[in-house]
Amino acid sequence: MAQTSLIFTAVVPIFLIIFLGYAARRRQLLTEAAESSLMKIITQLLYPCLILSFVVGNPSLQQVNGVLIPPLIGFSTTVIGYTCCLLAFRFVCTGDKQQSRTFAFCTGLPNYGYFPIPIVAQLFDRETMGILLVHNIGVEVALWSVGVGYLMASGPAKGLCLRIFNPPILALFIGVLINFSGCASSVPASCLETFELLGQCAIPLGLLLIGASFYTLIKTDGLQTNWRIPLLALVLRTGLLPLFFFVFIYFTTLPQTLNQVLIVQAAMPCAVFPIVLTRLYQGATAIACKVVLSTTLMGFISIPFWIHFGLIMCEK
Repeated sequence: MAQTSLIFTAVVPIFLIIFLGYAARRRQLLTEAAESSLMKIITQLLYPCLILSFVVGNPSLQQVNGVLIPPLIGFSTTVIGYTCCLLAFRFVCTGDKQQSRTFAFCTGLPNYGYFPIPIVAQLFDRETMGILLVHNIGVEVALWSVGVGYLMASGPAKGLCLRIFNPPILALFIGVLINFSGCASSVPASCLETFELLGQCAIPLGLLLIGASFYTLIKTDGLQTNWRIPLLALVLRTGLLPLFFFVFIYFTTLPQTLNQVLIVQAAMPCAVFPIVLTRLYQGATAIACKVVLSTTLMGFISIPFWIHFGLIMCEK
């Protein structure tokens, strides 16, 4: 009972902040122009600082296995998710190639940043947070290479490296390099405190922007038709894919910190950022909106359920 209460304590603030972002956008306290500039600040400054604050000096990330295995698993599970969702859409739904690829792109990618980071911070320790952030390297590579590069037919391949090696990924590499060079103890305390203070702003601001984007989506996109697609997304993202994660955890011998990361990742709804990419690369935006909104709303129930289930399974 105490564990369930703690999980809800970690989940409820996420949805409250998203709701406040929705309300702020509705009352024009947060404008569309402000959304764009704040997103740049978050992704290019605040989020990299958050990463550095958890990676530099993290003992779990001072070993080769701690740095190599999590990204490999993150990449593999994301690609498997894309594949399963693409096949499921073609088997269950009727739609063209653009629609099926958009569905797979959005449903196959779990929310790997703004949702799991505050949950991991509440439930586990600093070492698990570091593993989550390094795990996300693999997810990012899968997003930009398989997701955008193949599913969304992104355009020139020469821009692929620039998209993969974005500021958060570069911050991860710098943090890991500092650890392996033995310089972590030499980083001034004032720098670490600066990283921590700026990093603490990243998640709440990001969640506010998610709520604001939901207001825009609900207002501008037709979300009331063809609910077969979001229902399929719910079955996959909040049902079958979490089960795949837990089967994987059960039949493999992984460090406890990585198991904790995979349990939280299994419980996540769809990521929100693919909506932006879907619009950028001329995908089926209405499908992306339905998939993300439906799984996020269901997440209020599914996230605590799956995390509780996963933690009980790991104890046995």
